[in-house]
Amino acid sequence: QLPPTAALLTTLIGYCLLGAGAPLTCCIVVLYVLRITTYKLPAPDAIITAFIPLGPIGQIGAAALSLGAVAARVELPALLADLLLCAGILAALLAWGSCVFWLAHAVLAVVYQRRSARIPFNMSWWALTFPVGVFAALTAGLADALELGYLQVNFLVLVALLLVLWLFNIARTVAGAWTGSIFGVSSPDITLAKPPADQNV
Repeated sequence: QLPPTAALLTTLIGYCLLGAGAPLTCCIVVLYVLRITTYKLPAPDAIITAFIPLGPIGQIGAAALSLGAVAARVELPALLADLLLCAGILAALLAWGSCVFWLAHAVLAVVYQRRSARIPFNMSWWALTFPVGVFAALTAGLADALELGYLQVNFLVLVALLLVLWLFNIARTVAGAWTGSIFGVSSPDITLAKPPADQNV
C-alpha cells in the first residue's frame, strides 16, 4: 500500500490521464464513423477491425470506475469521494452501453461482409482480443459495483469468448506462419495517372 499522500497523488494523476485520453477516444470514434459513412465498411479481409472501437471506449469506462473506487479510499473530502464514485459508475454504465452498440455494429458488419465474400484469417484478427478483453473487464467492474448477477453472467460469457479467441488466433497464426500464408500482403489496386504529354509553349 502507498502512503496516503502518494495514494492521493497517484489518484489525481490517474484522473489527469483519464482527462487526456477520453477526448482522444472521442476523436478516434468520430474519425471511424466518418470513415464508414464516407467509404463504407472495411473490406472483408479487414472487417474484423470493426471491433476496435470497443477497446478505447471500454477502457475509458473501466478507468473511470476504478478511479472512482480508489477515490473513496484516499484522503479526500467525503462528499467529493462519493461524487467521484458515483461519477465513475455513471461513466462506466455509459461506456458499457456504447460498447454494446459497437459490438452489435461489428457483428452485423461481419455478417454483412460474409454474405458477399469470404473473410480470410490474417493478423487483423488479433484486433479482437483487446476490445473483448476490455469489455469483459468493464463488465466485471460494473458487476462488482452494482452487484448484478446479470452482468456477472455476461462477464463469464465474455471471458469464455476471449479464451476461445486467443486459442483460435494462436492456432491459426502458428499454422499460417508454418505455411507462410500469414505473411502474405495484398497490394491495393492503384492506377497511376499518366504524365501529361509535352506541349510546346
